[in-house]
Amino acid sequence: MSDGRGVVVGTKRRMCLAVYPSHPTVTASLSIKDTPMVQKVKICVMEVFFMKKQIKVNIKRLALSAMLTAMSVIIGIFCKTVLNFADGLFRITFENLPILISGIFFGPVVGGVVGIGSDLISYLLSPQTFPPNLVVTFGACMVGVVSGVISRFVVKKHGPLQFIIAGGCAHIVGSMIIKPIGLFVFYNWLVLWRIPLYLVIAPIEISIICLMYKHSSIKRLFDTTRID
Repeated sequence: MSDGRGVVVGTKRRMCLAVYPSHPTVTASLSIKDTPMVQKVKICVMEVFFMKKQIKVNIKRLALSAMLTAMSVIIGIFCKTVLNFADGLFRITFENLPILISGIFFGPVVGGVVGIGSDLISYLLSPQTFPPNLVVTFGACMVGVVSGVISRFVVKKHGPLQFIIAGGCAHIVGSMIIKPIGLFVFYNWLVLWRIPLYLVIAPIEISIICLMYKHSSIKRLFDTTRID
């Protein structure tokens, strides 16, 4: 039943509002919604918000990457000073831990850059007079690259399974194969003793990553800056 103003009133507990399409306000609003210019403005606004979010994430990721590089350098210097035995042949070090974290959460590119940066900065801060061992630097790079490739393309879901596979493969390639090749010129075949040493170091580093990720604030921090 209509009252002459475009309002239809139901008789059985139902009431609906019907506005005639010919009403000028409705016609104008419909025409505005269908305007291509309005759609372009909406797309531009969405792109601006998306760009701002991406810039914020990229800045946070850059800051975390720099922090992880500094952590790797500090851990490496500490271990070279305190946990260094037999002129460096037996050196208990966890300098690869920040490199693994950067590769797992930020991808192979960031992981590789953190590995290279941390190794070269450690060399510059050391009293060594001979040129940097680029094979060892490449090994540090591969720790970040392999962990990033595994976590991004093989086991994509963050969790203990991803950390174990990514960390284990990264240590096998970077720490147990490439780095001993670079150190062979200093220790000859004795360098093979470093391989069982990493069989102990790798599980400790992976366990630390698993424990860190259980903390809600750390989990949220890395999840909001991860590269999908």
